[in-house]
Amino acid sequence: MSTDILKPLFQSQFEYRTYCNKIVHSLFGCNDIATRPELLTTTAEGDRCHYIGRMADADGRELGFFYTQTPPGSDVRRKRVGLRKLIQPYLRYEVDAAIAVFDDGQHWRLSYICDMKGEQSNPKRSSYIFGDPLGQYKTPMERFEKIDALRGHFVLGDLLKAFSVDALSNDFFNEYHIHYDAIVRELERQGYEGVTIHDYVKKMMGRIVFLHFLQKKGWLNGDTNFMQNTFANSEAYRDDYLEKVLEPLFFGIFNTEPGQRRRLFEAEGWDLDLLEQWQTLPYLNGGLFERD
Repeated sequence: MSTDILKPLFQSQFEYRTYCNKIVHSLFGCNDIATRPELLTTTAEGDRCHYIGRMADADGRELGFFYTQTPPGSDVRRKRVGLRKLIQPYLRYEVDAAIAVFDDGQHWRLSYICDMKGEQSNPKRSSYIFGDPLGQYKTPMERFEKIDALRGHFVLGDLLKAFSVDALSNDFFNEYHIHYDAIVRELERQGYEGVTIHDYVKKMMGRIVFLHFLQKKGWLNGDTNFMQNTFANSEAYRDDYLEKVLEPLFFGIFNTEPGQRRRLFEAEGWDLDLLEQWQTLPYLNGGLFERD
């Protein structure tokens, strides 16, 4: 299954028939799918848990597919502890593992749940969050393409790897080092030298990674793609983006209390339109954005 199919699916809100057709049937190869989702239970909080279907992996172990509608506003991006409770109705199906969707009407969490027979009191769960129209979803697309290539002959260990946080961390740090080395080489090409380069690049990339973490929490103007959108909307400063956009953001906003920001922006000659756009961003008094 190509990225041309997966990416728009992941960027869209959850749609039951599309999910069953493209993910449950086409990607995983499950043919035993309920005509309509079978309602398992409705919780006091309004969560509606459904059974979709089941299949056996290449080793004959059972994989179940489930779907839970959560009430609007429940925000499945942050609802973790409550999801453990919602897994309980799945256990009666005696499957070894499950693929489960938790949908709040805006975002949807696709989880792989394992050790369901061996450790029913605390089955392990790993997830991807979908539903952001601007999300890139590079990692899940790469992982799911590998599952698709197995054409239904995967084992549960393949699914565990596809959802593995450890594997995701390795992928992240490998790519991090590629960008780190490229920036260091460019600065060396420009004539800079010494340990200062490495310290500078480390701090700059650390700041950027931290802001990506904050944006996914919705803490940067409520925009979960704040960093990407800031770059896309700064075409006039594309040739000196670090000095004209990132430095005002780092030092003028995150390292400066709101009441002192305008004075600093005017003194540095930074774009006051940016100050207006960023007026609700928080002051982060932690040292990471101190100017040095």
